[in-house]
Amino acid sequence: MSSAADEWRGDDRTAYLAVWWGLSTLFHVLNVGGSIRMFSEPTGRSWWYAVLTVSALAMLVLPARAWRSGALCMGVLSVMVLITAWIESPVVGNHWLVSSLVSLGFLFAVVHAAATRRAQPRATLEQLFFPVARGVFFVFYSFSALAKVNRAFLDPVVSCANFFADETLRSLGIDSPQTVGTGFWRQLLPIIVVLVEIGVVVLLVQRRTRVWGVLLAVLFHGLIALDGDHPFADFTSLVYALLILFLPDDFFVWVRSRLGGASQRVSLGVRWVLAAAMVALVLVHGLLLGNSWWDVGDDLKDSVWRCIGAVTAAVIIAYVWSLRRSRAQQVAGHEPAESRAGSVLAFRAPVVPGARWLLVVPLLAFLNGITPYVGVKTANSWNMYSNLVTADGLENSLLVPTVWRWTDRQDDLVRIVASSDPVLAAYARESYLIPYTNLREYASHSPAFSLTMVRRGDDGQNQLVTITDSRTDPELTTPLSGWERRVFAYRYVDSLEPARCQPGYLPAR
Repeated sequence: MSSAADEWRGDDRTAYLAVWWGLSTLFHVLNVGGSIRMFSEPTGRSWWYAVLTVSALAMLVLPARAWRSGALCMGVLSVMVLITAWIESPVVGNHWLVSSLVSLGFLFAVVHAAATRRAQPRATLEQLFFPVARGVFFVFYSFSALAKVNRAFLDPVVSCANFFADETLRSLGIDSPQTVGTGFWRQLLPIIVVLVEIGVVVLLVQRRTRVWGVLLAVLFHGLIALDGDHPFADFTSLVYALLILFLPDDFFVWVRSRLGGASQRVSLGVRWVLAAAMVALVLVHGLLLGNSWWDVGDDLKDSVWRCIGAVTAAVIIAYVWSLRRSRAQQVAGHEPAESRAGSVLAFRAPVVPGARWLLVVPLLAFLNGITPYVGVKTANSWNMYSNLVTADGLENSLLVPTVWRWTDRQDDLVRIVASSDPVLAAYARESYLIPYTNLREYASHSPAFSLTMVRRGDDGQNQLVTITDSRTDPELTTPLSGWERRVFAYRYVDSLEPARCQPGYLPAR
């Protein structure tokens, strides 16, 4: 009787997924500053990242069809992703939360495969896991596109589309013209971004257009990841990893046919080159941490990513071009329109009896997506870089109403008037409101400070409150419980209209 690990059928799709998931993990390690302190300042936390790094590297170098060890390696990686996501929370990147849900889906699939191993017919891990991962990506990407349909994102003065376009041009040494920032392109770029993201969702729904959806997403996110001032490589590489699951079987057959008899040697060589490059980047970043040469490590990372992204885009463009030239070139017996990347919306897979419970993972992605609109949280809710505001009285979404609240924490906003604490003074200076939950968490772990703030009272009226010593206010200095910190995670709120782009977090979070 074969084990559950034997049922992880090694094919090109799983091999490509393993490589890209490993790359995404390693770029995350590079972008999360504390994670590479494993070299210079080893702590309990850094050792978790060391194990995460080793498991990600193993994903790159394992032989494509050695999936007994591959399933074990992916299982270890999945566990480490979940552990490090917990360590980083509540401020965890959207890409890492997506990776966590995909990891959870893989572990659930392993459990189901092991529990039903004596059943006839047995389900493979591929049959169980791939539909769940596709579902997570589809839900996440749909909410991300939906969040951008708001008044502020479509306003060219404050739109994150124009903000990051300017930033990308500057990082590439192009000082003029600044965006798109002026004239016709300034008006058009936010609309283009919204249409592209919605277009990706629509194209991925239909099997016949799915390849075009993958191509559009690869080109779009490849351009975004050119930004040398903002670390997008971790997010984009994860997007690429999950997009692989939407490609038809013919894509992998086409790649092998182009490589001919050298396909295995080329695959092995590429994986080892990628592994060597990522090891070098991790070592360089670890050794240069806090050093004046730190920018050198970042430049190397950007260069490595741009090479990887360019090659990936070129391969997919060549494949799509070959399809356009002649359908007759496709390998007999394979039809892209009927590939294993099955229906997304209907979740027709997993169709294995008793396996539909795995769809709880895409359901978790859906619940996370609706959290801003029901007041639960606004951080890490598939609404990144969207200018979206859902706080009571400041809502700017053009599609989703926010009339049903599960909690009023998001609406309990504080306007800082003055403070002796420089972090809180920044909120007053920049005209940002801070949710009281965030203020409470910050004050409970900070030295005493004075504070003058405006907060809505029980009667619904704004009240001016002055606190000379924060330590004398028992409500303000009561720390949040562990689950509160992780569940009720909020971004700061712009008091100006329209809401400005928020490229990061202010310290009080």
